[in-house]
Amino acid sequence: MDFTNLEEKAREATLDYGETESLVRFLNFQRERRGEPPIPADYGQLCELLSKIHPEVEFKLDGHRIIARVKDGAGGSLVDLIGFVNSNIPHLATTIGFGSDGFEAVFRADGIAVIKEESWYEFFEHELDLEEVKRDCENDRDAINDYLQDHFNEQISPQMEDPFFDPSGEDCELYFETGSQGELERLMKLFILTEPDIEAYEDEEVRLYAAMGRARRKSGSAMGQNRGVDQIKTSGET
Repeated sequence: MDFTNLEEKAREATLDYGETESLVRFLNFQRERRGEPPIPADYGQLCELLSKIHPEVEFKLDGHRIIARVKDGAGGSLVDLIGFVNSNIPHLATTIGFGSDGFEAVFRADGIAVIKEESWYEFFEHELDLEEVKRDCENDRDAINDYLQDHFNEQISPQMEDPFFDPSGEDCELYFETGSQGELERLMKLFILTEPDIEAYEDEEVRLYAAMGRARRKSGSAMGQNRGVDQIKTSGET
């Protein structure tokens, strides 16, 4: 189920563990914003917990999944009642592209934003005034998309604990606070094997240079900086 799509009108759905766990993480994200402690819950307690949070929805454990159903007499769809967007809070959404991949980013008017990557959701805060964004963009959908994409890439992603980056872009710097020589070697080999169009090259030797204190990937290679440089050499057919 897409918890960010108000067009999804289903009133009953079977949720997998990831979807159900996302509902609890969203609850705890909101509690954290209010300065309240998180609510712990194991899988066996999720139905009871979610039923208290969403009294208009019935949650029933079914093996390793949970069936969610809007109760008779309650109005609205599942998304409107338990999702991460609803008809009472305006929102703007855009798709953030990275190479051949992408994910949806939803900015709610209450300062909450949601990342949807396939069935995984992540939550963060933002300071955008959505009405101001629409005015500045003259309500042009393409202009709004461009604004939200630029805002995410420039203001949001760099501040995240696990920031997104475009593997096809130039001058993309990667920094790792900890790690071993063996892990660095495996990472460098991964860079080679995932290089676009690498299968077109045969019997070619590749040299990568990486600093032990800091690793930077630039245009398909790693350039050494700080505290000397170790050379990792790999060769063979690709």
